[in-house]
Amino acid sequence: MSVPLKIQRITGLETEALSNLRVFAVSWSNAARLLMKVIKYTENPEAMRMPLETALERYMLARSQGLTDLQRMGNLLIEMFNAACAASPDMNAELFAQWCDEKRIPPEAYIQELRRGRYD
Repeated sequence: MSVPLKIQRITGLETEALSNLRVFAVSWSNAARLLMKVIKYTENPEAMRMPLETALERYMLARSQGLTDLQRMGNLLIEMFNAACAASPDMNAELFAQWCDEKRIPPEAYIQELRRGRYD
């Protein structure tokens, strides 16, 4: 089963959001696997559905606004990190950065935002 379908199953994503997640996963399969890890880490994966749907809508909109692929991916990941922090008290910037490194997410996609404390 594909990562987008696994994410849909555990979060209850709507069909349009699943389509957007598939577009995201085609460009960033490693980031899609990171999303799965972040979502599973929270105590309530269903609570991640709305933040993920919103982040995916913004990702798709940003495609037409001239942001680079890396910027769009980084914005989505930071939005999901923020949602994970709200859903799980154990989530923190160091853990997220470690997972990004493990999944080979380019640091320039997320590290600046973490350093700025934008996730607060």
